[in-house]
Amino acid sequence: MCIMKDFLKIILIIIITFNSCINTECKNTKANQANNKISNTISENPIEEETKQVAVVSTDDDSLYLNGTLGLLVCKNVYDTINILNQDKSTFVSFSFKGDESKAFYSKLDSILNNFKTFAYHPDYALLIFLCTKFKFFYEIYLENDIVKYIDLNSELFKFYTWQEFVLSNEYSSIVDDNFSFYEEPNYSSNEITFIRKQDEIFFITGIQVINDWLKVKVEYPNTEETTFGWIKWRNQENILIDFYFLL
Repeated sequence: MCIMKDFLKIILIIIITFNSCINTECKNTKANQANNKISNTISENPIEEETKQVAVVSTDDDSLYLNGTLGLLVCKNVYDTINILNQDKSTFVSFSFKGDESKAFYSKLDSILNNFKTFAYHPDYALLIFLCTKFKFFYEIYLENDIVKYIDLNSELFKFYTWQEFVLSNEYSSIVDDNFSFYEEPNYSSNEITFIRKQDEIFFITGIQVINDWLKVKVEYPNTEETTFGWIKWRNQENILIDFYFLL
């Protein structure tokens, strides 16, 4: 009789343990389903996610904040009306390079654009380039006192370049050659290249490849087939080290 009682106790313990495991597994399953439901809700709501992220457009060289900005904003049509906006999208100032080309007209244009941080400005050659950072819905440009103004990202009057994109573009005539040395390889330990230039001789220097802070350039001489290649240090961690000729 005692043996029978002990046997029943063992059976009862096994049944209780089995039911407990089943209940625990059910609870875990329900918890996982709840977590999955929350995760799915988050992934199905990208708008909320986007508002928590920095809106700077991602590029291969988006860490190159040189001269305090991500790049340059080139105006492709200065003869149309250019609208500069406040943060609330109201108009800060509107202008155009189209006018009677009088001294008064250029003075008025200068009085507007001299307040901005421009990288290049030559109204008589239709040249206007702003220092700029590109965001998701707008271009951010700057007054001389660092107050931020905006240009609509959908504006067809402008084209944005990161610094790396710009040095490899055709937006300039030549890199100024009087403030750096040329090297055979992208390091200071390689041989330096010396150019023997005749008096008043013109040649064009353009970027063709970037490796970090080194730029491979092509040197071309007008009316000849002579071409030379070399490497220059084009930037440091904070600033661009080269200048450009926009007009020749």
